[in-house]
Amino acid sequence: MKKPALWAFVLILMILMVSLLSQFASQPREISWQEFERDILSQNDVEKIEVVNQSVALVYLKSETVADSQYKSIPDRFSPSGSGPQYSIRLGSLENFERKLEEAQKDFTLEDRVQIRYVDRFDWRSLLAWIMPLAFLFLIWMFVLGRIASRGRAGSMFN
Repeated sequence: MKKPALWAFVLILMILMVSLLSQFASQPREISWQEFERDILSQNDVEKIEVVNQSVALVYLKSETVADSQYKSIPDRFSPSGSGPQYSIRLGSLENFERKLEEAQKDFTLEDRVQIRYVDRFDWRSLLAWIMPLAFLFLIWMFVLGRIASRGRAGSMFN
């Protein structure tokens, strides 16, 4: 009865690994600052910007502009309203990004200016992405050692 339980556990572990790796498919589309300024910010289509860990800016579009033909290439992200971040921008320096954003919005009215929100997040997926393969190898090792012990060769591996 022990063997089916182990294989069920291994199957669940594999499903978890595949689901972790498939998360990369739902990531926001990465764009450059130039694309962002020219195609999105200048059109006043940005609802908000979220800076995560001072390294990535997540761009959220206004809900009424997500349906525009200009943004049809954006993945749906499993939500009908398109509420998730649609674009991401890698930041070289946070101060440089803030300065460029301020310059790009200098002609905007106060109501049209995009607000920046700063967030610190811990990425559990990256932690699990290296722990899961180790756990999988450990389970295989325990399975092999259990098979050796069940054949009557109990004792040290080096005997």
